[in-house]
Amino acid sequence: MSKWRTIVLKKPSDTELFARLQGLIGTTVPQLESGSGFGGTGGYGLITEYLLGIPANNRDGPDSGTWEVKTHGGMSNLLTLFHKSPDNGTPAIRSLVKQCGWHDKHGRLSFRHTLKANSEKGFYVARDGNRIVVRNDQYPDILPPYWTDDTLVTAFAYKLRRLALVSGTRHKDPKEFTYKSIRLYVDALPFAFLDAIMRGIVAIDFDVREQRPGSKALRNHGTKFRIAVADLPKLYDRNENFGR
Repeated sequence: MSKWRTIVLKKPSDTELFARLQGLIGTTVPQLESGSGFGGTGGYGLITEYLLGIPANNRDGPDSGTWEVKTHGGMSNLLTLFHKSPDNGTPAIRSLVKQCGWHDKHGRLSFRHTLKANSEKGFYVARDGNRIVVRNDQYPDILPPYWTDDTLVTAFAYKLRRLALVSGTRHKDPKEFTYKSIRLYVDALPFAFLDAIMRGIVAIDFDVREQRPGSKALRNHGTKFRIAVADLPKLYDRNENFGR
């Protein structure tokens, strides 16, 4: 990994980005430990961005300024499109944890839940005027998290108007990742995105818990909007293979 440190991290032009994407195909990279800055569940995505010369960031906009780049290691896993907290923010998230959460193995109230239109725990996605709301009739006193249509349309269209999806294969022994293919998705369909949430094609994924048992403070890993890779064409006007 140390030899990669010569890469200059700055937003590449489209020409530079496409040349580097082409060079990824067929390349194998190792899994790196958490202390390297490239560990964790998003480690291979961080490595991909590094190899493309894209600085690590948590911005709402696309990685390269024009294209959002995402890495996917298997058709069975959902792809995270973006993180977006509810418009009613921390109070709504705290209400979910305190009133609907369950204790983890450390005794902390936790609300880790993936919702596709509705769930076995009674949560469901509803429309309330120009808002998408998460409700549960078993908990009438919760503060239901919501996002306005404008919030979601803006987030999706701004960050994911053009998407380069880098797909590959994870190897267990040794732990490595081989880049196999790249597909480009062009001209996002923002209102199709809203429909996909209502239909359960796009999942809303909560991942939050108390910092300590009984603590008012929360450890929030963010609310994610996720989709199966096979369903991505439903969100774009066109898509095509890239490279070799």
